[in-house]
Amino acid sequence: RATPGSSWSAMSVVCVLLVLATSAAAFSPRALWQRYKCGNQMPSSYPRAAPMWAKAWQAQITPICEFTGVVGQQLAFDILPTAIHAHVTAEHPKKPLVLYLAGDTGVGKTTFERIIRTTLFSDEHAPGVYVFNSFDYSDPTRLRENRELLRKNIIKAIRACPRAMIVIDELHEMAPHVLDRIKDLIGPQQPVHLHDGTRVDMRQAIIVLTTNDGAETINGITAELDRDGVRRADFRRQRFVDAMVLDLEKKSELLVFKSSVDHFVPFLPPRSGELGEAFTLHLNKYKCEYAKSCIDIEWTPRVVGFLNSQMGSTEINSVSFVKYGLAEVENKAVQHVKKAIERADTGACGTITLSVVPTADGEALKGTFQAVRQGHTDL
Repeated sequence: RATPGSSWSAMSVVCVLLVLATSAAAFSPRALWQRYKCGNQMPSSYPRAAPMWAKAWQAQITPICEFTGVVGQQLAFDILPTAIHAHVTAEHPKKPLVLYLAGDTGVGKTTFERIIRTTLFSDEHAPGVYVFNSFDYSDPTRLRENRELLRKNIIKAIRACPRAMIVIDELHEMAPHVLDRIKDLIGPQQPVHLHDGTRVDMRQAIIVLTTNDGAETINGITAELDRDGVRRADFRRQRFVDAMVLDLEKKSELLVFKSSVDHFVPFLPPRSGELGEAFTLHLNKYKCEYAKSCIDIEWTPRVVGFLNSQMGSTEINSVSFVKYGLAEVENKAVQHVKKAIERADTGACGTITLSVVPTADGEALKGTFQAVRQGHTDL
């Protein structure tokens, strides 16, 4: 038996047993499963300070070897890093974070949503990331079935991972009134008590909704400001948000979200001739890919301008915007850049230089390969 003068008193033994019991509970298979099965990197491994988090976010969106395709969306960058940081680091959030990303086709909504996934999770397909395609719930003849199916799937996702990220993509394609069935799940009254006597707590989750609804309004405001000479950096998000909310009020089936959405995020149409950054990112992507095969990629200054000139355009209120948005950047890059690189790649170590050359029909992109210790080959 331990004596008062020994190193192990009775109280010490009790304390050690309590610590061991607590540790065992914390590191039990069930606890470890709940903690790590979702692939969640938060909160221990993520910067706590908002400026640091924003800096990490900026590094995430423009890595030189991973083209993301999101450029010119300062209104989104201004709000999303701060909002997500505040939610994922909150000890006791009061409700799930609901983000409503709206804009035309190809402006970067889905790409941005994927950035959120890879920023918060180990990868965009990690357990804990659930993507629901609205096309799967678009049949109006199966309204009752789809309403219950969506609700059931979201509840199942949250029970598997309370800190889940749930994406409902292409919201405009979903049949009317399907969303009514999940109004309580994303609302402020948490946890939600279910009819079977159980409950589900959504407070730690992030809900991302992407839609083309409101694109016409967003494009119209953007065109007006552009025509008036207002710099994109001086755009005020609230003007867009007010208009987006008015659009929601015109669609009764979407009114269920009006009070639950924490942030309405407008995605603006890119202006014609201003996609140099996007094309440069694409060129850098190819540069990184081919570097693994002992091939360096270089390009003359005129290449980016040439690619810009190949983009289709559309006019809104006498202002020219890129047709099909940023989605068309990749199409043009593949059409011109990738083909020129692949034709010039002989498999040997060396450098491929891209340049713009005159042709009978105007101009074209040409790749010139120069092997190490060899001459060069024009293709």
